Amino acid sequence: MIAVLLGLFFALIVLYSGLTVVRPTKQANTESIETLREAPEYVAQSALLTPPEADAFRYLCQHIANSAHICPKVRIADILKVDRTDDRQAWGRAFGKIAQKHVDFVIMDHIGKILFALEVDDSSHSKPARQRRDTFVNNAFKPAGIPLLRVRSGKLDRSDTLANMIKRLNQQVPQALKVS
Repeated sequence: MIAVLLGLFFALIVLYSGLTVVRPTKQANTESIETLREAPEYVAQSALLTPPEADAFRYLCQHIANSAHICPKVRIADILKVDRTDDRQAWGRAFGKIAQKHVDFVIMDHIGKILFALEVDDSSHSKPARQRRDTFVNNAFKPAGIPLLRVRSGKLDRSDTLANMIKRLNQQVPQALKVS
């Protein structure tokens, strides 16, 4: 009988010590779960630009490539900055609103000065959520003094505003800076 009790006692000790060794901490548990999951792989996009954006890029290349640089898909936080404030949370909220948004194109001169930004509005811009985003972006650009042009996709050649910007741009660039 004593042998049976001692056997059970040792079995409980072994079982308990095994459980404490096997029982991981919260951090170790998180890491082990992550290692069990297969991390997703990254794959290449088929194209950087959507078809309407690609059409706009070709149009811009034909009309201003010699007078300026065309930068596609530029993050708004690389164009605009949040003005200083003592309220770090307010600054963070404001930065967060522009950090993950981009404009379709930024046109800059040969020394890197931003001349204007261009958004190609395709059918997705008719959705309410996209319209709210567009209103926010329009309002963000106004005080910065950087013109933001919006042109319906497929209608770049019919935009008087864009045609005038391109005409002024081509007239202002000194001949020596134009690419041959």
